[in-house]
Amino acid sequence: MSWDDGKHMRVKRVQVTYEDVINSIEAVYDDDQNPRRHGTPGRKSDGVSLSPDEYITDVTGYYKTTGAEDAIAALAFKTNKTEYGPYGNKTRNQFSIHAPKDNQIAGFQGISSNVLNSIDVHFAPLPSATSASSTPSSALSQANKVDAHGGQGGSSFDDGAHDHVRRVFVGQGDSGVTYVKFEYEKSGNKELREHGKKTLLGAEVFEVDPDDYITSVEVHSDRIFGQDTEIITCLIFKTAKGKTSPPFGLEGANKKELKDPNGGKLVGFHGRVGELLHALGAYFAPPSGSASTGGGASSTTSAGAKKLEAKGGNAGNPWDDGAHDDVRKVYVGQGDSGAPPSGSASTGGGASSTTSAGAKKLEAKGGNAGNPWDDGAHDDVRKVYVGQGDSGVSYVKFIYDKDAKEVPGNDHGKKTLLAPEEFVLEFPNEYIKAVEVNYDRIFGSDAELITMLRFTTNKRTSPPFGLEGSEKVIFQEDGHKIVGFHGKAGADIIHQVGVHVKPISK
Repeated sequence: MSWDDGKHMRVKRVQVTYEDVINSIEAVYDDDQNPRRHGTPGRKSDGVSLSPDEYITDVTGYYKTTGAEDAIAALAFKTNKTEYGPYGNKTRNQFSIHAPKDNQIAGFQGISSNVLNSIDVHFAPLPSATSASSTPSSALSQANKVDAHGGQGGSSFDDGAHDHVRRVFVGQGDSGVTYVKFEYEKSGNKELREHGKKTLLGAEVFEVDPDDYITSVEVHSDRIFGQDTEIITCLIFKTAKGKTSPPFGLEGANKKELKDPNGGKLVGFHGRVGELLHALGAYFAPPSGSASTGGGASSTTSAGAKKLEAKGGNAGNPWDDGAHDDVRKVYVGQGDSGAPPSGSASTGGGASSTTSAGAKKLEAKGGNAGNPWDDGAHDDVRKVYVGQGDSGVSYVKFIYDKDAKEVPGNDHGKKTLLAPEEFVLEFPNEYIKAVEVNYDRIFGSDAELITMLRFTTNKRTSPPFGLEGSEKVIFQEDGHKIVGFHGKAGADIIHQVGVHVKPISK
């Protein structure tokens, strides 16, 4: 299928996924913050975020013939400041695209199937100094870039500086760290960057509280047998409020702490990556506000807001949504000691009930144990996370779309050391039309539990998350898409799963 992003003010970010060849390319432009993705996601991911005064001048591609079609195997980018890549697998077949004098590469076009078959570009005049200088956030304009620690293998990546780091994902392999993904916040928007290759072990996550920030990263590196240069073997993250992540990996022969001498907060990462993470550095910026250390009844937060001390029990994990301008809606879910949430209660005995905005609730299937949960009906499903334990599915989480905004559902069940697997839909053009739910009675369990989930969209079918059980049901309704999930979960297992469906808008 041919595609064309058109001509823009400037390319802001490029991300590619690949295996043997490049599976997909995604670009974000200065004048359009919506990512343009073409192709289907691959297992490995890499890319580059350009600084506000940086623009692409050259693209170099490597290609090969697979079956009856050509496919792009690797891409490299040259800017007015440096070179990035190649990302992918270089071949002997090469082409280059160079921008004419006083021009930049300001858009991409090409042909994609399940891989990237060809790529071309749009040229545009160089961005003006005023437009380039007007885009950086306060964090970027004051950011201090701390050199990367580790080896010289792999290709360089640079996420640039952002306003906040919200979550860090780290995946490990036999030798060291193989994969990192960072969730940033910039100008109120979430931005994801991932580098390296996921393994069967999945990725572990470190979450930063809304009123906290990362102050340092302990980076371990070592020369492993079979590697020409050092690789990263372990990462440990520390925050201003004293929160320390578990060690993601094993200690190496060399250790360095990435830290700002002026006590700034970490706002971005850069480094080198191939099959393994070879080096990691960071950007630091002055903190926009002080992190609360606790102990007082109240503290001052952003824009003059005051934080009042929470009341109740001292169990569970802390959470903080921060201060905003107003509260528009409040959702309250109750357990066995209260009534179910309004608008989502099962009618009992029937296969379905009507919920909000024409959505229909299909009865959950599985075992009659655990506590009920219900994410409600939304506009679409964007992402699915499934974690597995020794007996079956131990954890699920869904990211929804509501009014063109990303809405995270609650965590259900418990994460294990295997870490959740992720199924990402190509929103807004892809939606889930069916879910296969397998369940079984396992030795030692009083009720059936979910052993496997598999999702079918209007474009593809996910891998099976788990193993087949003795019982199977497929949730599907003609002319409808799945827009929410509900069910029952125990402390460490999922017992039931059901869905909300809504008519597909024409």
